[in-house]
Amino acid sequence: FEARTGVPARLVQLGEVEPLDAERTALLIGAVREGLLNAEKHAGAATVVVSLGMVDGGVQVAVADDGSPADGGAADPADGSGLGIRMLVERAARLDGRVSLVHDEDGGTTLRMLLPVPR
Repeated sequence: FEARTGVPARLVQLGEVEPLDAERTALLIGAVREGLLNAEKHAGAATVVVSLGMVDGGVQVAVADDGSPADGGAADPADGSGLGIRMLVERAARLDGRVSLVHDEDGGTTLRMLLPVPR
């Protein structure tokens, strides 16, 4: 991403993440890909941070940029977002996961996916 766009990006792993099945792994990778693509196409970001960690019995990935979205506040990722976000919402829901897309009023957007980890 950084080599292609010139936008500095970093990965922050928030503790140990237990191994996941192929479906969850692919979905989390898809969320990161979509978040980076959106930051590249829409945000005009100066930096991007991808974080990964265990939260509330599940694994969460977030892609946060400091760009300038067209609108502020929280967005319903299932309604009015691009096809990629809507597909992520549908796929996450099948695994009892959730996706959020938040536009910070001070600038920046965060795409977050949380997937429960089966026990």
